[in-house]
Amino acid sequence: MATDLLTQPNSTAGSTPNAGEEQSATKLVSGIVKDAQELLTQQITLLKVEAEEDLRLTTQAAITLGIGLATALVGAFLLCQMLVYGLDHLVPGYLWLWYGVVGAGVAVVGVAFISLSLQAFSKITPPLPETQEAIKETLEWQTKPR
Repeated sequence: MATDLLTQPNSTAGSTPNAGEEQSATKLVSGIVKDAQELLTQQITLLKVEAEEDLRLTTQAAITLGIGLATALVGAFLLCQMLVYGLDHLVPGYLWLWYGVVGAGVAVVGVAFISLSLQAFSKITPPLPETQEAIKETLEWQTKPR
């Protein structure tokens, strides 16, 4: 029995894989690569769809904001005119002064809003960070040397 073990080669220790095993490993690796490529394609498609949806929503919001700002600007102009003429009615003869006072007040409020807007914009992160990260990881995995 001891001689049987010495004369028969061990199929698991030190032997080369047969052709069937090599073909199976090749299929496995090619399947993994194919799946990774499909995943990357799906992630890019998802990124495009998300970006298009974000662009559509942003466009709608910008149009609504533009209409609101234009309307508010006209209203603010008329209110400022009313305020100037009301002040001139209370203290007549200084119309130029009242325009300066009201204009300075409006400018201060405008600068405050611009400052708040710049602070808000500085807090905005790039869109779709999760999808971008997933695509980056997939690309890194695919480009790793094997």
